[in-house]
Amino acid sequence: MSEQNLIIPNFKIELNNSKIETDTIKLSFEQISDIFKQQKNVLIQATLKPSNILPPDLKSLHPILANFKKTVYFEGNLGGTLDSISFNNLDFEYEQDLHLKGNLQLKNLQKTLSDIYVSANIERLKFSVYGLQDIIASAQKKPLMLPDELYNLGTCLYTGNIQGHFRNLQLHGLLHTNIANIKTDVKLAVFNKFNDAKITGSITSRNLHLKKLFPNSQFGDISFNISNDTEMGRSLPFSSKIVAKVSSLMFQDYVYQNLHFDGELKKRFFLGNIIFDDENGKLNAQGSFDWDKNEPKFKFMAEIVGFNPYKTNLTKSYPDLAFNFKANSDFTGGDLDNMNGFFEIFDINLKNAEKEYTLDKVRLSSDDIATNTHQMSVQSDIINGYITGSFIFKSLKNSILNLVKEYIP
Repeated sequence: MSEQNLIIPNFKIELNNSKIETDTIKLSFEQISDIFKQQKNVLIQATLKPSNILPPDLKSLHPILANFKKTVYFEGNLGGTLDSISFNNLDFEYEQDLHLKGNLQLKNLQKTLSDIYVSANIERLKFSVYGLQDIIASAQKKPLMLPDELYNLGTCLYTGNIQGHFRNLQLHGLLHTNIANIKTDVKLAVFNKFNDAKITGSITSRNLHLKKLFPNSQFGDISFNISNDTEMGRSLPFSSKIVAKVSSLMFQDYVYQNLHFDGELKKRFFLGNIIFDDENGKLNAQGSFDWDKNEPKFKFMAEIVGFNPYKTNLTKSYPDLAFNFKANSDFTGGDLDNMNGFFEIFDINLKNAEKEYTLDKVRLSSDDIATNTHQMSVQSDIINGYITGSFIFKSLKNSILNLVKEYIP
């Protein structure tokens, strides 16, 4: 020890199942009293040797640590002051569940949490969905089962950067998974004493293997860019705006191109648009959903131009079939049996080789005209009529389809 330095060689802490060991701890200061009165002026330098901690040994610091039963291994270099500290060549491992390598710098540690500044370079963050599930379950102290599809991500590897104050963080990086590489660019802002948050940013991927994510589906690869603007919290009602640009999407071995989707979700209300411009069909649709607890509401408008179901692998018959139509709907109710409203398609044009068929309109309406009494009506160029009574609409499906087949080629 000197007037401006304090050196502690081979510092070691041993607990029941834990050991923290350093090569040398060096404290530098202008005067010895700084250690007790001006800690922010004290420079700390230390090399953490390979150490291990069983979290329950530190449960006195926070009760939640008692829930984590696996050993934490770590090593690295520590330098800075109590107000600004850096961890370089940090190597952190929670057995097989999580492995982190990188560099971390924290500033303003003696200020409020929202004022703390973090700069992290994540060289390698390796984890599996199973490991992540165990960590979350331990934190919640109750079993957790994530959706089965997530396990198809396999072992995940993330590299990137985190920068900003805790009240306004920016995350940039690349996530490598079994189904694709996904680029992330996200900003997280918190306010109102961390009770409210706003998340903005985008994720991008080329050739994400949907078939690996959903093995039983007919989907193939997808390439997309999705941007998001979400607000939530104690004093903020949930709202989210999403814009998705899909350059390609494979379904039933056909690649659709140039799809665009945008929508806004507020509480139980959603308003969105979808557009695609493909050589074998074009779609322009708008719709809204209102998940009212008592009476859900649905509105939808769409126009389809030049759609060829054979070339898009939706049918193995009629290779020259193409159709155009417009659709409109407005109804309330959670299912067919309590639905009130209408669905109509109009300006219908079907071409099959040299044959062509046009139809002005087909409109289906459903109303409750009395207690336990439904009325379903049909209006079109070829048939008009209605059915009134007490019945289940689902039972009418096959009858209606058989009737329509008589008139549509």
